Amino acid sequence: MTNPGRTPAINADALPEQTQQIAALLKAYHEQVASQPVASQLEPGAVFGALPTSAPEQPESLEAVLEDVESIVMPALMHWQHPMFF
Repeated sequence: MTNPGRTPAINADALPEQTQQIAALLKAYHEQVASQPVASQLEPGAVFGALPTSAPEQPESLEAVLEDVESIVMPALMHWQHPMFF
């Protein structure tokens, strides 16, 4: 089913490159997790306050989503893979 006038949510031709971008983000995370604090240093509600109040009207690029993951989500994580997590 198509949605006239809308950007397709997934471009099958871009999937190989996009999965490599995601894999690179995960690899970088695992390489540097030991240098991060085990628990988030953010105040409660910080992630909620950093997110838009509504979903975007059009799909966002993977780059924009990954930027939000790195700048908003990652700092809020409890790093279970951290060597000092117990």
